[in-house]
Amino acid sequence: MNRDFLEPATAHVIQNKLQAHHAVGFDITNACHGFMNGIHVMDTLIATGQVRRGLVVTGEKAWRYTRLAIDTFKQSRDRREFLKLAFGLGLGDVSAAAIMGPKIDPDSGFMLQSQAQFYALSVCGWNGQLTPLEADMGPLIREGIKLWSQMRREFMGKIGWQPAEITKCVQYQASLKMVKSIAQYVGVSCEIMADTITHFGNLSTANIPLNL
Repeated sequence: MNRDFLEPATAHVIQNKLQAHHAVGFDITNACHGFMNGIHVMDTLIATGQVRRGLVVTGEKAWRYTRLAIDTFKQSRDRREFLKLAFGLGLGDVSAAAIMGPKIDPDSGFMLQSQAQFYALSVCGWNGQLTPLEADMGPLIREGIKLWSQMRREFMGKIGWQPAEITKCVQYQASLKMVKSIAQYVGVSCEIMADTITHFGNLSTANIPLNL
């Protein structure tokens, strides 16, 4: 979500620090889904024999958006402005990484979906500049939960699991309300979910790896 430079790719900075001179590095950006998209791409590269091992890394400097929101609030008392930018106050700074190799279970996989018609519900970085993170949280969470519940039914049907068989559940955490709603839809207890939102805020791309 937040890069050190527009160019070069952050992957090159990390590769240089690791002295991994024979590796191939590149960035993947897709807002909060960036890390999981990286996992998907690396899984494909390993499965097709193009690489043996891979490192997927993410990092967030969310304080920049928090500061932008606070600076805006100091100059405005508009409630609509507050609601539009309040999402930026709940973000956290974090980094995470995962080393990947061949699958133990070759039948495991991914279920991906994009609903691009809702892209305008959360935007930042107009014209490539560092601008406040704007989000219409009500519709954003509602549509997210609707999509998640639909995919959950398809996924559970595909793998043949029952909710009672799930011992750990890892999910993206944008708000505590969202976590509780997902637990309700899946039919599991919040106790089997890690709680990072309460302590660290919304960690964007690093939500999933930190929960793991």
